[in-house]
Parts: sequence; structure tokens; C-alpha cells
Amino acid sequence: MHVAKCLVAGLGAYWFFRRTLEVEYWPAALGAWCFPLTGFLILWQGYTMSYTVAWLPWLFWAIDSTIHRPGRWGGIGLATTTWLTIITGQVDVGGLVLLASGFYAIWNLLDHGRRCQAIAPVARSATALVLGWALGLMLSAPYLLPMVEYSRTGHRIQQRGSGVEERPPTGLHAIAQTVMPLVYGRNKHDNLYLDTGNRLESAASSYAGFAAALLLAPLAWTNRRQWSRNLGWAVLIVIALSWVLKIPGLISLWRLPGLNMLSFNRLVFAASFAILSLSVVGLDAIWRQFTRPQWWYALPATLVLGLAIWSAQRATHPPEPLATQMESFIQSGNTNSVIQTMDDVRTIQANFSASQWTAAGIATLTLVGWLAVVFVQQKGTVLAVVLGMLLVIEPLFLGHDVNPQCDRSLYFPPVPTLQKLAALEPGRVVGYNCLPARLSEANGLRDIRGYDGVDPKRFIEVMNLAMDERTPKVPYALTQMYLPTLQFEGTGTLRMHPVMDLLNVRYVILRGRPVPNIQTVLVGDDYWVVENPRALPRVFVPRLSLIHI
Repeated sequence: MHVAKCLVAGLGAYWFFRRTLEVEYWPAALGAWCFPLTGFLILWQGYTMSYTVAWLPWLFWAIDSTIHRPGRWGGIGLATTTWLTIITGQVDVGGLVLLASGFYAIWNLLDHGRRCQAIAPVARSATALVLGWALGLMLSAPYLLPMVEYSRTGHRIQQRGSGVEERPPTGLHAIAQTVMPLVYGRNKHDNLYLDTGNRLESAASSYAGFAAALLLAPLAWTNRRQWSRNLGWAVLIVIALSWVLKIPGLISLWRLPGLNMLSFNRLVFAASFAILSLSVVGLDAIWRQFTRPQWWYALPATLVLGLAIWSAQRATHPPEPLATQMESFIQSGNTNSVIQTMDDVRTIQANFSASQWTAAGIATLTLVGWLAVVFVQQKGTVLAVVLGMLLVIEPLFLGHDVNPQCDRSLYFPPVPTLQKLAALEPGRVVGYNCLPARLSEANGLRDIRGYDGVDPKRFIEVMNLAMDERTPKVPYALTQMYLPTLQFEGTGTLRMHPVMDLLNVRYVILRGRPVPNIQTVLVGDDYWVVENPRALPRVFVPRLSLIHI
């Protein structure tokens, strides 16, 4: 699936760069190689939302084709890509993709009107766009409408509607992650993430390459034919990063009713594609020898130099808690799941230092690239190929070890006790301080805590009646670590809340050694099972057929 996603994304990017941006073959090909390596598609690989983003370049191409050739196949392409965007992956991310494409369409319509100096062509293009989107939405309606109706019953959706923010804005300091995704570390073994929240949900997902953003993208402005489109890309970058950077005005817009249902921190994928598009135009400008030394080259070059020095300084003098606080934590006799010994501290510090030296090295190469652009006399294919390889190798180097898929030998194994349980009298199960929701399905069991990302409000209200107050609260999955209230009678028989009886919860799975004087139905290696004798059978609803004579 990951290979298929990369092919869809890469081919779409190549088609867009060649047909819409009208760049030469090699700049388009190198940019197409880079798109599957951008931050969002790398960090979210294996997640369905990355499949949705793979259609972004196809959608942009269809919009451009519809605007400039409304009477041809662009409208059909727009309907098809809209339909695929909605039904592939996650619908809320699909909404963000369509939102980014809507901005792209508006910008191109305005630019089309400026060039045509007439209302009629713009009206035809706008009509074709509306019809294309409408047809795409109608094609997806059999999937979309029931899903929306069901999602509206969800606790999470209702919480968002009331103003609760699962992923609050970060702030301007997150801008460093857009070009240096490891600036605050990473969530990985023997590493530590220094910023708040989750790195997958951060500005690191907007990464398109240090050289792409601070060398090739600025050079796109040397091509005067692309100025209008370049300005549109710049505005899209600001819009896409507005949530994570907490930009005033736009934050208030995203918090309006209706829009607050979307996770705008994930809109950063549009920023990475915009940066990559600018870098492809910049690489094409070098290829066609449009670039000439300009005074303003000093501005991005100075920024690159500053980031190189800053990264080297952080490599030798890491920030807290890496500098002293972790060592004091261990010396005081404290440990946690990540840091248990002083060797763990040293390993984390060494890995952070290595990532900062890597960033400093990439910045130095980018600075060398600026010097080559300014001082190399024979600009053209040779310099373009060298900088193009830097464009590809950099994200490939940083993303080569990102793999969320474990080896099959590390998958949750068959558990003999749970397999025996699956062969007993049918009934739902619930894990008590074990087996997070849906994990028991690997052994053929049906857990009452099944998680689908919606958490239907009425179901949650019923489950809360039988919930132990010690249940850990996970806001995005309220039943994932659910603990039912358990009582045992004098004979050792389990007695559960009547709600659990009603919902056919027949077995409770626990780990460790059985508690004395408790009646068990299965005892195995590290797992033991207690039966709820009052569990009611599942409701049988007969299907009624109308016979027409």
C-alpha cells in the first residue's frame, strides 16, 4: 500500500509540475521523487490519512485544467479526483485537501481573470469548477452521507463543536521544524521529543527539505513568468501553517463553528507541497539559466548561515532537560519508561547531538549551494543536477529510518488462554488493565470497548454507568483503557453492573496471578478469565420480508 501511495503521489506531482508549472523534464522528475518523501507522507506512512494527501497534485492539476480548458476533460478529472479524495483515507483530511484546492482554485481564477480582462471566461471556468466538485461529491454521497450522519453522534465531534481543541496551536517557535524536522528531537527509542504534543501532529509534517525551502524556493522568484503563481504558493504556505504557528486572525477563522470540526494542524501538507512546487520552479530557473546574482540572495543565505550556527551550538550545548535535568532526575533515584539509567541519558544526549550536527551539515551544504549560484559562471544543467540531487538526497537521508511497521515477529502473538476463551460459550469480553480496545480481536474475541474513532455519545453515556472511576481518560478514544466496575460475592462469583449484563459482557480478562477465592473459568500463562454468569444473550432481531403477490 505504501508503494502504491508513493506511485500515485509521485506520478501526480510529476504530471502537475510538467503540465501546469511547465518546467523541464528533470526538475519535474526530481520534484516528483521528493513529494512522497515530504514530512506528512513520511511521518504518517501506514496511516490512512496519508493516502488522502497522495491525491493532492492530481486535484491541483484537474483544477488548473478545468479553469483554462473548461470545455474539455478537466471537469471530469476534477470530479474523479474529488471523489477519490473523499473515499480514500480519512474524510476530515479529505476536507482539508479540498479546502487547500479551493484556495488554489480561487487564486487561479483571479489570475485567469487578470489575464483575460473579461468576465465571461472566468464565469465559464467557475461554473465548470462548481459542476466538477458537485459531481465528485455526488459520486461519494453513498459513502459520505451515512458516515457524516453517524459521526455527528460521536462524543469527539460534539466536543469539537463546543470548542474543545484536541491539538491546540503551538506557536511561532514551531517554524524551525518546517525546515529542520529533528530540531526538537523525535519520538523514537533512545530519543526524546522536547516540544509539547506529538511530533506527527507538529510542524515537522510540513517538511519538504532544508535546501528546497531556503535555496531553491527563493530562486523561483527569478522566473518572472511564475511571479503570480509564486505569490499564491506563498499565501498558501502561510494559510497551511497558520494553526501550528498560531497566526492571529486565521486562528479565529479556523475556530468558527463548522470549521472547528477539522484538525487544521494537519493542513501543513499543503505547505510542503507549495514549498516543493516553488523549489521545482527554482530548479527549473537554474536549468534554463534564468538566475543572475541578486542583492537579495544575501537574505536567505544569511538565514541559512544562522541556522547552521544555531544547530552546531545546540549540538554542543543541548537545551533542557537534556543538559542537566535528566541527569539530576536519575541521580535523585527517579525513573520512567524512557529514562531508567544514566546510560539511557547519555544515549539520548548523543542521539540529539547527532541530529543537530546533521542539521548543521545540511545547512552548510545549502550555504555552499548559494555560493555556487552566485559565483559559478557556467550555470545550467550541471549545477541544476547537483542541486537537484541535494533536493532528493536530503529528505531521503532523514526519512530512511522512519518505519512505523514492525517486523511480523513483533506482532501481538496468539495467546493460548485467549484462544481457549474464544472456543467457550459465545459472549463479549472486556480486558481489565490489559488488552487495549480491539487488541483481543487478534485472538478471535469481541471486546465491548471496540474503538472506531467516533465514540458514539449515547454508547459512551451507557458505558459510563458501569465505569470504574480509576479508568485512565484518553480523550480521543474514551473506551480504549476502559475499566468496568467489578464486585465479587462471598462465593467468589463475579457480579458486574447491570449495563454490562445487558451488553452481553460474559468474560473479564485479567493478567498476572488469580486472586485467591475467586471463581475462574480459565487460568493460563499470565492471563486468567472470570465469567459473568448474569450476562444476557445478544438481542436477536428477525428480518421481515414483504412478499408481493
